[in-house]
Amino acid sequence: MRHLLVVTLTTAAALAAAAPARAQTARHVPPAEATADAALELTCDVAQAWTRTLTVHWRPVGAGAWTDAPLQRVGDDASATAWRAVVPAAAVAPPGVEYYIDSRPEDDPTATPTPEFASAARPHRVIVMRTRLEERRERALARAEGRRYRVTSAAEYVDYGTRTLAGYGDRADRYYRIDLGFQYRLLAYPVERIQLGYTRLLGDVPDTERANPDDCGPTDDDPADDCTLHVGYKVGGWFGVRLGMGQGVDLDLRGMVMATNVGAGLGGAAELRLGDEDASHVAFGFEAIEDIGAAARFRLGWATVPRLPMSATIEVGNQPSIRRATGIRVLYDVAHPISPGVRLGARLGYAARDAKIGGMSAGAHLTLDF
Repeated sequence: MRHLLVVTLTTAAALAAAAPARAQTARHVPPAEATADAALELTCDVAQAWTRTLTVHWRPVGAGAWTDAPLQRVGDDASATAWRAVVPAAAVAPPGVEYYIDSRPEDDPTATPTPEFASAARPHRVIVMRTRLEERRERALARAEGRRYRVTSAAEYVDYGTRTLAGYGDRADRYYRIDLGFQYRLLAYPVERIQLGYTRLLGDVPDTERANPDDCGPTDDDPADDCTLHVGYKVGGWFGVRLGMGQGVDLDLRGMVMATNVGAGLGGAAELRLGDEDASHVAFGFEAIEDIGAAARFRLGWATVPRLPMSATIEVGNQPSIRRATGIRVLYDVAHPISPGVRLGARLGYAARDAKIGGMSAGAHLTLDF
């Protein structure tokens, strides 16, 4: 029995001595997750690194081909044991990246690779997490069904009623407005989209704030004066941005330049909105245009009826002329998608500058998303 044990130990020692010594393998702590669009750094601690060449093989989850990335020494110290390979940021995208590490003898680069961590058959997967901005962009595009462009057109007729001026007869207080717009969903938050467009606004109003005028009518200098002002502008251009202040909170800002009856004029508008403008939301807006007047509005939108988003608006202002008294408008809007990306809407309302005289508002709008 003793002789058998000695023979066994001797044989084991001989076999161990005959086995080729292999370089120290890499010690690697794999990451469990990574951030999208950020370079993924893979580090290894390698002793006797001069004896073998280590390589990281990586690919996006679902891809077929592997990309090779040799590990590089970290720092200039030849005795350093830290080595690193980097997966470029462009490749780090959801749902993830998978990789494995192998090595070859330094003096035999054609040798069969030796697995160091994971393998081609069973790679390690790193889950790539979307950033909050990416998730927000995806939600915005999902709501728009992937459409980044929007073209809008709207036409509206507003009648504040006919006012009778003593000695001058009836004078209308009305105007019409046409808006054409283009939007692009930039999604470069905080800038959610950029907007530009054209507006035309023309009307006739009494040449008085509210009561009978005392400074109008035919004169030697102006025999054609009939106490009616022809107000508005034929050409108005604007540019604006929509700022995504937070999830479900948007701020529209707009600057305007127009050619009015008395010369070039400037204007601006802003709207703060909570919710989805095409569905349920609450909005507070303000618009001011030189010589035309100003208006403030509150809008409540709801989408409780499928495919029929609606809204109610209260507007207070003196448009279309700074010479007119402040009035109020109550508006109701409804829209309906007539085909994918195309929505047609209508508007009805009532406008008045006092409790005795008022008139109807009516309009239509068309939205095209693509």
